[in-house]
Amino acid sequence: MTVNQKELRNILVLSITFIITSFLVFAHFGVKNVSDSHRYLNYASDLQAGFYYDKHNFWYIGYIIFILIVRTLTGSHNELILIMAQYLYSFVGLIFLYRTIGIVAPNKPLSPLIVCLLYFLTFEIYIWNSYILCESFYYNNIVITLYFLAVTIILKKVNLLNITLTAFFILLTFLSKPTGIVLGLSLGVTAFIMFWINSKTSKTTKSAILIGGISIFSILLNKMLETFLIIENYQLGEVVYGISTLPKREIYNALIVPVPELNTLPTNFPPLIRVFYFISSNIYYWSLLFFKKLYYFLMHIRPYWSLKHNIYNLTILAIIYTSTLRQIFHSNFSLRIFSITYIGLHSLVVGITTVDWDGRFFLPLFPVLLILSAQGMAGLKIPLTKRQP
Repeated sequence: MTVNQKELRNILVLSITFIITSFLVFAHFGVKNVSDSHRYLNYASDLQAGFYYDKHNFWYIGYIIFILIVRTLTGSHNELILIMAQYLYSFVGLIFLYRTIGIVAPNKPLSPLIVCLLYFLTFEIYIWNSYILCESFYYNNIVITLYFLAVTIILKKVNLLNITLTAFFILLTFLSKPTGIVLGLSLGVTAFIMFWINSKTSKTTKSAILIGGISIFSILLNKMLETFLIIENYQLGEVVYGISTLPKREIYNALIVPVPELNTLPTNFPPLIRVFYFISSNIYYWSLLFFKKLYYFLMHIRPYWSLKHNIYNLTILAIIYTSTLRQIFHSNFSLRIFSITYIGLHSLVVGITTVDWDGRFFLPLFPVLLILSAQGMAGLKIPLTKRQP
């Protein structure tokens, strides 16, 4: 990274703002050890005795290795130190986000400042720094990956170091959370579409590559789904995960769909086959679940959140969505394909699986949405000074 005087000044302002904001967030949340935290902490402790494959937690091993690194460097298992490391990594992510915008929109000097303003307004990004969960680490891995992709593809700095770093952070993102596969898959889809359009390779060869890619992805996805109870959750009628386990309240009614008699395959069938069969055999019921989940996911609201919280989210997202759509239509073809694929696949994953209680599944969308929306807003022709008569 080369930093000029203007960027240095902007980064200083961002740093001060980040410190103040983080202090306020930490003062409110402190260290949040929640229901899933023990899985990561325990697996990290177990790995200190030697590597072993945990069928479910392995798909979060990127974050678990992060915990191990923090413990090794500090010589402590203190959870406060882990949280401080997450805040520090989040600061690194913010700087990378700022620099990525500068690369993607070099002729729009307001873009980096706009995206960082949106970052601080979208407080749900950095509150997760206080949680012993993979969300903060996962989000910042996505941001750093996008930076190295921008350096390699847009700036055309194609060298061994940049290629290695790009590949490393794509892999790290994938291993930080199961949905991390979406980033690599979106890049793969974009690359293949560009290859199909521009390459003079025969259609037979292209089709063979496509079939091979789908086959490899299906095998990997089936392996990942082995420890997730997707069909079992369908049978509960839950829109938001775990909502049926709570005491009945009228406010929860919209988050449960009445369950009809369902057709399912036995558990000895591969998970992916079971999901496809369930969808095709219970299409009306599944569609109700799917579109309700998409609604709450994309609107980023919940009936049990306060009215102020929901209105704030809707207001911020209305700004982000509007400018994102504007920018997508003005982007080059490959960026448009990547953006639509990335956002679409994340939405599809939530629609097929479940919406979370606290909105954290929305977090992976923010890096792409922020980058696109900042460009869209910076491209608006807004007069900053009065015209001379």
